[in-house]
Amino acid sequence: AEEVFFTPGNNDGPHNAIFVEQDNGTKAWARLLIDNSIVTNSLGWNYTRTLSEGEEIKNVSQVDFFRHTGYYVKKLPYLRGPPCVGNGDDNQCGGCFAIITNTNLGLHHFDQMQ
Repeated sequence: AEEVFFTPGNNDGPHNAIFVEQDNGTKAWARLLIDNSIVTNSLGWNYTRTLSEGEEIKNVSQVDFFRHTGYYVKKLPYLRGPPCVGNGDDNQCGGCFAIITNTNLGLHHFDQMQ
């Protein structure tokens, strides 16, 4: 699964609304990618979500952030990036990453574009 990447797209299919709301389609899409280890917490990264009322939720795991936005990041297993400088944590540097965004949310979606 580390070499598999899926993203919802804006191409007029029923999945055009994935992650816009927490409906059955969104939950099924997320569950499928999580259950098959396509989206994981393997990087150990946490995010901050900002709700529409302005409330912030901190320390949101990669998987939980994906469940709400469709956004996730995966390290590309066979590409090496620049060497680590500083703490040497290979999940923070030293590799190449795929950043999967959700075009259904649009350019101005706060959580995804922050």
